[in-house]
Amino acid sequence: MEGWQEAATTDPLTIQQWFTEKPYSNYGIRTGLANNIIVIDLDGEEARKWWKSTGIEDSSAIVYSPRKDGGVHHYFRVYDVEIGNSRSKLHPGVDVRGEGGLVVGPGSRTSEGVYTGSLKNIPDAPQALLDLIPERQSYKEMSDEEAAELAGVEKVAEPSESELADLSHIQSWLLALPRKWSAGDGWHDTVFRSSCWLWRMVRTPSYALTEDKALEIMLTCTPVWPEWSEDRILEQWESARESTRGQFADPPAEQLPEILDFVESVNLLPAFAPKSQRSFLEVVGDPDAKPVKLIEECLLAGLGVQQTASVIYGSKCSDRYKGGEYGLRRLYRDVEGVESKLKPRVSEAATTPAAGTAIVIDDAPATEPVAESTQEPLATIEKPDLPERPEAAKLLTESERRAITGKSWWGTDYLEWAKEITSVYNGPYHRMNRWFVLSAVFSTVGIIPYEGGSDKGLNIYGFVIGDTTTGKSESLRIMNSVLRTCFTEEDDPDIGGDPSPSALGAKLIERDGKATLFNKDEAHGQIAEMKKKDYLAGLSQALTLLYDGEVPKMLRTTNKEVSDKRARTYFSIHYMGTFEGVTDVLEPSDWESGFLPRFVWAIGDEHQRTREAMRPRIRQPGRGREIDPRAMQKQWAAQFRSTANRIAPSGEPAEMEIDDFLIERFVTCQERMYELADEQPEMKERLYPSVKRMSDAILKAACLVALSEGRRVLEETDLLLAIEQGEEWFGNLLHLVTATDSSPFVRSVAKLEKVIRSAGGEMRMENVYRRSPMETKGATDTLVAQLVAEGRAKRELQNNGDTQILKLIGGVT
Repeated sequence: MEGWQEAATTDPLTIQQWFTEKPYSNYGIRTGLANNIIVIDLDGEEARKWWKSTGIEDSSAIVYSPRKDGGVHHYFRVYDVEIGNSRSKLHPGVDVRGEGGLVVGPGSRTSEGVYTGSLKNIPDAPQALLDLIPERQSYKEMSDEEAAELAGVEKVAEPSESELADLSHIQSWLLALPRKWSAGDGWHDTVFRSSCWLWRMVRTPSYALTEDKALEIMLTCTPVWPEWSEDRILEQWESARESTRGQFADPPAEQLPEILDFVESVNLLPAFAPKSQRSFLEVVGDPDAKPVKLIEECLLAGLGVQQTASVIYGSKCSDRYKGGEYGLRRLYRDVEGVESKLKPRVSEAATTPAAGTAIVIDDAPATEPVAESTQEPLATIEKPDLPERPEAAKLLTESERRAITGKSWWGTDYLEWAKEITSVYNGPYHRMNRWFVLSAVFSTVGIIPYEGGSDKGLNIYGFVIGDTTTGKSESLRIMNSVLRTCFTEEDDPDIGGDPSPSALGAKLIERDGKATLFNKDEAHGQIAEMKKKDYLAGLSQALTLLYDGEVPKMLRTTNKEVSDKRARTYFSIHYMGTFEGVTDVLEPSDWESGFLPRFVWAIGDEHQRTREAMRPRIRQPGRGREIDPRAMQKQWAAQFRSTANRIAPSGEPAEMEIDDFLIERFVTCQERMYELADEQPEMKERLYPSVKRMSDAILKAACLVALSEGRRVLEETDLLLAIEQGEEWFGNLLHLVTATDSSPFVRSVAKLEKVIRSAGGEMRMENVYRRSPMETKGATDTLVAQLVAEGRAKRELQNNGDTQILKLIGGVT
């Protein structure tokens, strides 16, 4: 995990943003003076026996590793002393994590289990432990003779670019201190650490920095208050002088190669990235691309270090490398680090021609096929087959399933009612929509209380997928009719699905404290637009943050009238789309984002074209209605209002009550879903984020069942009914992740190949353009180029050169 030291932060807002975007992530804790902690890592029984033999008291802050060897992390506080990292130096199996080190935090999950423990009370390191561990020497420690010799060397007159970058970095530490003093904000540690590094630079001849200039930086950049005056800065300065006596800084880094012209560097690349097979132009223009992955693709394509750095620096994902000399050093360090790991593969790729980006047909004789490209592709795209739809996951035991079989509750009443009034009944659509009705009605009535105050609302993000004429729109119509009966026109939760981020923010301020339903048909089109349109660029992030109920500041600053207002929302998303449309716009990386994993999924049953299904349900003259839809809706609305008035009479959501037995059963359900994800080793990393959020949705569904029954106390049946629904959700998730296991480009190539195969294995180019899955001629040419480069198709001239034919190699298979 290169570069984590620069990315590490103690800023709560940044950390919150990270976990909002990727809530399933593990996390690391930086050791050393940055957090005033060291960690003693004991691996194995022998290491633990040695620790006991030292007589040092165990820490009161211990984290247990899930590893089979039973690793134990003892946390201790340290101040004013730099402890280095070491592996098995104290004793075999005993590691020390100190300055510049990293340790996995409690709550993180690996394939072996979860890191458990608490860091609430970390004790100071006892002197007996400090006596065992040598202080860190990440700088140069010299003897008195060496120091005297170096002191006689004249300092350089002008600072190098590297020195200026180091000084800028130290100044940024100081300037980042809060302008208002507060205990625990790190003033002491930051000032002392900065002073130490400045003193080392002052003593080192290859730096132009003088003592006066260094002290000026400290006094100018460090905020002071009555509690921490300039006198305190001088105290830390003198303390650092003594602590670093005899220590010198490493020489400044060498001058970095210049960044080359971006366009010229990109033109050196082949059409497609060797590993992912995405278009290189698409990758460099993707702001969500992972820089290290793009570095690897460029190196595998045969670019050198300087050329690769130039491509990355000009790409849309280069934000982490901006910021002058320091950012460039980080960039070159990342490129060189990836290169060192890929050296055998890069040298092999450098001798392989890149896949051709275009096919040129010259004046070849009629009926004679044009010579095929001799260029070999760097990687072959495997043609994906559409996966079979899996059965629902098994999350209930057989006895639990028997216990809820035939159980009647509002959700089953809704399904029976839908069967009676719809012309085309499609069960998955209505099973999903019932949760949206309950969420809209009860999200302002109950909440799930969590320790620490991070309560969770009962909102749902769901995606209904199915082909046209399968009853999707009708299921939405009757869901909306129930909501219109339950809400006044003023409180109607449905706000449509087309607002820009700023319009959405204004709407949610206006609806402060109310349930809101973001409702969008053909939503795969909106997802595609969010990926490429500037005015929608922030919408997916905004929708992600709204899941937790707080209207983010990014949505509160577009209008002066609402810019300083805060709002609470109970925000649900109801998306609809076709299976082909959805899988066309999704790619594997989307499942690792913060947005998509928040959704639960309904996939409609295939429409059976029977005579009965085609019969229009027209009421004949003189016949009364067999069922009055409005009567049932009014009854439900009255029932729901009564429950809301009784459980939440003040208008504030009441806390749901969930006993320990049900919590344990809920955890078992989560464990089972992770086990099912682990059974898909190639996809488990993409499944994990959705499993975490799907677990939340199942618990929310259980609460909604209870509220529909007029209770805020959960019963076992409530949870089992929700888990039963979770079985369907998980099966659909697995189906979609499997169907999007390759990039949209790979799937488009396979689709074009399928079109040609269906026409007998060859097709005129004019028809290829007409029936291509791509919208433009240029995009279709890209697919054709890939088929030819891989040896899956060839282009020929026929009819005296007047007709171009694309022919599959091997014809129809």
